[in-house]
Amino acid sequence: MADLSSAEPLPPGSTIGILGGGQLGRMLALAAAELGLRVHIYAPEETSPAAEVTGNAT
Repeated sequence: MADLSSAEPLPPGSTIGILGGGQLGRMLALAAAELGLRVHIYAPEETSPAAEVTGNAT
């Protein structure tokens, strides 16, 4: 397993992907947006709760 203790934080404007579009994905997407990150949701339904708070869903 990789040692993440020396990992650099993502700079604002970076894009992260979230697998799953339920309530937990929605909360993670909102928290990421507060940190200045862009979010892409990967979920079976494009109308999932997480997709409602981002413009990017697959």
